[in-house]
Amino acid sequence: MAPTDPLEWARHPRSEAALHVLVRGAKSSRRLRAILEELQEIGVVSPDGGRLLAHWDGVRWAPYRHD
Repeated sequence: MAPTDPLEWARHPRSEAALHVLVRGAKSSRRLRAILEELQEIGVVSPDGGRLLAHWDGVRWAPYRHD
């Protein structure tokens, strides 16, 4: 069995709550900051880091609905 990635939640956020934890963590962790910047570059997270534009559905990025 392959080892699991402890940062999977950050690399593939599924909710606004996960994004907020990532943004807070990125203030003090270079690894989390790099993940956040990559997600911003590919359009998953808004440029200001405040909104999730897509979420990981387990297979691919899907548009995130803000209700």
